[in-house]
Amino acid sequence: MRDLTRPPPLVPSHPRRVDTLGPVGRQETSPSSSEDDFEFFPSKVSSSSKPTSSEVLAHSLRIQGELHRAFKSKVPPHVRATAVSLSSCNQEDLHSSRLMNMRRLEVLAVELQASDDALLSSLHPDVRSVLLASGDTGPHLAFFSRLLSESGYKQREELIRDLLAGFPLTGIIPVEKSSKPLEVQKSSIDVTALPRGKARWERTIKKHVRFSEQTEAYVKEEIWRQTIEEQKVGRITPFEEFNFQDVVPTRRFGVTQQSSKGTVKVRCIDDFHESEVNDTCDVVGRIRMGHIRDLAEQAKIFHRHHPDEDLVIWKSDFKGAYRSVPIHPSQQDFAKILVFDPSSGRCHVARQLAMPFGSIAAVYA
Repeated sequence: MRDLTRPPPLVPSHPRRVDTLGPVGRQETSPSSSEDDFEFFPSKVSSSSKPTSSEVLAHSLRIQGELHRAFKSKVPPHVRATAVSLSSCNQEDLHSSRLMNMRRLEVLAVELQASDDALLSSLHPDVRSVLLASGDTGPHLAFFSRLLSESGYKQREELIRDLLAGFPLTGIIPVEKSSKPLEVQKSSIDVTALPRGKARWERTIKKHVRFSEQTEAYVKEEIWRQTIEEQKVGRITPFEEFNFQDVVPTRRFGVTQQSSKGTVKVRCIDDFHESEVNDTCDVVGRIRMGHIRDLAEQAKIFHRHHPDEDLVIWKSDFKGAYRSVPIHPSQQDFAKILVFDPSSGRCHVARQLAMPFGSIAAVYA
């Protein structure tokens, strides 16, 4: 009979295998079968002896190796393959290849200019307005479609369709097919249940005035300035009269962030969570964001191929990326925002024509 006065051993005295599927469909794997399944510290054992320095070092090296394998296994294969391909080229060939490709694309862009103009002129005025504000030379839709086709992008047709017609702000939100098929959010209300009426409007307006009056002067002035600027370029409509039969507008506020140059900037946020517009969205698919381990793995590959060269990292950014994506015109009634004018102390209403910061749909557009 087992002695119940003695505690069971902390770990078994012999190696064991792990049952991962339970009694039905049983599959046994050893603890070392997964790169992510490892111990950071040795298991406690009933021993009075302390590990030697050699044992501690060996254990540390083992953990380092397992961490490296786990880290490496999470880097997408195409990221690693691209780094290997690029690093295998010498600098002169790589520069020459890039130069030739850029010249080819410039010629192609000129050839497709008439098609770009024809597509642009056929769009809804609000969609066209947003796309024209995306850059100094406007959108190149036929050119972009051709590049997607050359790249073999599988969702080219769906992407171009939404780009030309506008992306949904509510309902089923389209997600990149390479994402994990997980339910990120299930809608909890229908758009017909969004708050309306004079009482809800007045309550929201009073709250926004009170909130704005407590906001630092330079922040609310910057929010107002950015709103006016976006009206000028066609991303936000002119201010409208209050219509209490419409959905209650979303409050606009500002957050301060440090720019890449070290200066403080104000970013306008439209609180679609508070207005419940985000609650009308269904999102299935968890997109993968870039990780620092991707950069680290690429740096290792380049260093391995060019050990005597200094690595230089540079990045580019799409200015106002969300703000270059149009909202489908049929959904603009859910995109109304409430903006505080610091000079008059009054609130104004306008409609967003471009995807706003604060909308869950903007993340996936």
